[in-house]
Amino acid sequence: MLHILNTLEREFSKRFIESLNFGIENIENEYFLRVLEVNKSDDCDDINNITFEDHNLRFEDRIFRFFEDIFKLNNNSVFVGNFNINTIENMKILYMLRDLDYRDSIKLINILRSHIREEEAYKVNDFDVFKMFLTLCTREIHFPSFYFNKLDIMVFTHYDLSTLMFFKDENYIHTYMQLAKVNDLNLREKETQIKIKPLIEVL
Repeated sequence: MLHILNTLEREFSKRFIESLNFGIENIENEYFLRVLEVNKSDDCDDINNITFEDHNLRFEDRIFRFFEDIFKLNNNSVFVGNFNINTIENMKILYMLRDLDYRDSIKLINILRSHIREEEAYKVNDFDVFKMFLTLCTREIHFPSFYFNKLDIMVFTHYDLSTLMFFKDENYIHTYMQLAKVNDLNLREKETQIKIKPLIEVL
């Protein structure tokens, strides 16, 4: 389910782990930031009054499809951070199990039972497991962060299906913008007047 990073993977993920510990300000000068969001303009008449069910639950499949494509491009793997297994409170686990779909809740239970040692990041090779982590984000239960090491892309999840994506190579951003568009998402530049920070939960 979850795998411990080997020495080489730890070395390549060093900047990702540093960003988890010290904040994204440490990578803003090295990576190109874009904001991933749902393109709702054609589907919603009144965005301001839309409910959580009509927004997150309605559009979360778009997030899943987009990141499944990136998962495949990254050789079917992803690193997961900000998921401290041994420090998650029991009540938080109950909320997770309540709000996840049945199959995802079983995956979470298996992970919690695995007694894997505490790590700053884990490797996931199964998209269904990765999708479970994404669902924690889209249901706003918990906000893990992700790193696609082959593509050198860092992902910091947030409320309202918005996601901060940091790209090392600016030349490939247009490709991901098109990929987002295919999945009815919008990958845009951050508005300069708004200071957006990822939700890094401390448990």
